[in-house]
Amino acid sequence: MYSSWKTATIASGAKLSNEVDLGGLFSYAIVIVTDLTTDSGVNVQVSDKPGGTFEELYGLYLATPADLELPKSKASIVQLCGAQFLKIACATNQGSDRAILIRGGE
Repeated sequence: MYSSWKTATIASGAKLSNEVDLGGLFSYAIVIVTDLTTDSGVNVQVSDKPGGTFEELYGLYLATPADLELPKSKASIVQLCGAQFLKIACATNQGSDRAILIRGGE
């Protein structure tokens, strides 16, 4: 089962996207990162409720959020372990609006 494709938008001059509601609890997400400002690492943040506190996503073996950097202009699979609410965070402010596609999966 998959969610529909959602768009996380990082506004020009910002580092953080809007909140994306996948519409249910999902085990993983497919994230397609579009062109970003040069040398901008990308990470996923999750929350347990809409408008809640968003935290950087870590894996069991990861020490820092930077270890989870997603490659630019590629599709990646990120393990969510039952998350529904996501944001995409970049290391640097973006030079123009950026659209990142996200789809939850079981």
